[in-house]
Amino acid sequence: MNGLGFESELLLDIFKIFIAVLCGGIIGFERELKDKPAGLRTNILVATGSCLFVIFGLKVAGSYGDDPGRIMGPIITGIGFLGAGTIIRARGSVRGLTSAATIWVVAGVGMSAGLGQFILALAISILVLFILLILPKAEDFISEYGIKYQEFTVVSKPSAAIVHWVRRLIGKFSLGYTRFQVTREKGLFKIDFVAHGKESDLVNLLAQLLKNPDIKEAMMEES
Repeated sequence: MNGLGFESELLLDIFKIFIAVLCGGIIGFERELKDKPAGLRTNILVATGSCLFVIFGLKVAGSYGDDPGRIMGPIITGIGFLGAGTIIRARGSVRGLTSAATIWVVAGVGMSAGLGQFILALAISILVLFILLILPKAEDFISEYGIKYQEFTVVSKPSAAIVHWVRRLIGKFSLGYTRFQVTREKGLFKIDFVAHGKESDLVNLLAQLLKNPDIKEAMMEES
């Protein structure tokens, strides 16, 4: 290969990396603003690394006739392990799934740049940015007006009147409930039930429970 051809190929590879950095930065900037585990640097590095491996895979395929998929395939597996590191499970809830999914998509964007699909890489980046910025507002709307299920645990004085009061309070907020169970532990009543309805009503129910001086403790967890 002559010097001019080598220079053209090198410039193309540099441009691919530039597009990967740009796309990873577009998505990573939003993640950094929201202080997520995988922020600006992580997304840029994922996109750049994926792009580099694709470039290497294409060069190996061109020089030795090998299958570039042998290098590109493990990228997806490796990114899966990286994404798993951003997922945290605590108190029955799972956090970090969006960050993990974002890393996975960013790897795909980097691979697109490495394959020379620049318009596709930029279009996906803008689409992902739209999803991360706009859809949370739609989720908040659905959460506010949709039906949610919450598990409540109430610890109170051993009084049947408290049990009846809790039932009436649930009805006052127009909430439904299931699995209403009362047990006695260490001289106190433990009331467990699952209520469902609007999130705002569920939160207000918890607030009212905590205001009752006969209730020692009240907790709410997603069912």
